Amino acid sequence: MIQVRNIDRVLVLGDSESGKTWLAKTMIQAIPQNQLVVITPYPDEFTNVQNRLVTVFPEKALELIIAVLKDGNRFLVIDDFDILFERDMSAGERALKILLVSGRHASIGWLIIARRTTDIPKLMVKQATLLFFFQTNLGLDLQIIQEMFGAQAAYTVQSLNWQNHECLFLDRRSRESRVIIV
Repeated sequence: MIQVRNIDRVLVLGDSESGKTWLAKTMIQAIPQNQLVVITPYPDEFTNVQNRLVTVFPEKALELIIAVLKDGNRFLVIDDFDILFERDMSAGERALKILLVSGRHASIGWLIIARRTTDIPKLMVKQATLLFFFQTNLGLDLQIIQEMFGAQAAYTVQSLNWQNHECLFLDRRSRESRVIIV
C-alpha cells in the first residue's frame, strides 16, 4: 500500500462506499500522531486520531486550518471536503488557498477526500502530488479528468471496477500511473 509522507499533498476522489476513507486511513498510518490533524463530519471516522475535529460547519474547520497553518509541521486530513466547503472556496478562500499552495513551505501536507471532481476547486487538483480517482461515469467529472490528465486517464477512471474498489493512482513526481485495488 502507498504510504504518504508528512509533506505530501494527496487527493482522493470517489463515490460513497468506494473505499476513499479506508484508503486514507491506511495511507496516514506512518504519520506521527503529534503531526496528524483530521477534520471530518462523521463522529465514527478517524476515531484513533488524537487531534480530530468533528464538524459540518466551515467556520469551525477554518479555525483549525488557520491554527495548522500557524503551527506548521502538520499533516491535515479533510474528510468529505465537499460537505464542508463550496467549490469556489467562498467560505475561507484565503486560508484554503494558502493551505493548498503554500502549506508545504511550513511543512504542512494534506490529504483531502471528496466525492466528485466537480465539487472541489481545480486548484486542489492542480496542487495535489498524489491523486486517487475511483470509478465514475459522470460526464463533467470525466471531462475535468480528461482536461487535466488526458483522455487515457478519463477512460481508465470510467472503466474501473467499482465493486472491486479499483482506483487510478497518479503520482505527479514520478509520473507513475497505475490502477490499484484498495
